[in-house]
Amino acid sequence: MDVQRYVDPAAFRREAAPLLMASPGRNSLPLAIIQTLIDQPDAYPTFHLWLALDGGSPVGLAMQTQPHNVIIADPTDPQAIAVLADAVVSDAAPLPGVIGNLPFAEVCTEHIAAATGRRAELLLREGVWELTTVNDVPAVPGSARPAMQRDRDLIRRWLAAFSDE
Repeated sequence: MDVQRYVDPAAFRREAAPLLMASPGRNSLPLAIIQTLIDQPDAYPTFHLWLALDGGSPVGLAMQTQPHNVIIADPTDPQAIAVLADAVVSDAAPLPGVIGNLPFAEVCTEHIAAATGRRAELLLREGVWELTTVNDVPAVPGSARPAMQRDRDLIRRWLAAFSDE
């Protein structure tokens, strides 16, 4: 397994597409950041893009927009995590943290900590949800209309409830 480094985000996306699109919901963060690198090149002037390849096929991905955390995608081969972690460490990229889905983020963090002698600490745990089906919603009576002055109190309550939730 080899790691390819990229300086062209469009080429990186093209080569990584089979890996990222195997699970677009779980890989939504790397997909969005790659798109930002392409559409807004000044948004992140310094970035690193690593792609683990096995026989020419992408099996793992890591990326970083400095000074932010290293982001890893869900690999199709779990061995890619160690190879990518080695590349991140050897390229001397700043390592404020790792973002990725479990269990891969923990494996990557443990590997980097072991390679650098640093200690890792879990700061935040979030979930990733993917919509897989859509239920039919029954039609209701009524129709959309512009809000009126008399709706002001109702709209304020809705906005407050939305904010609270």
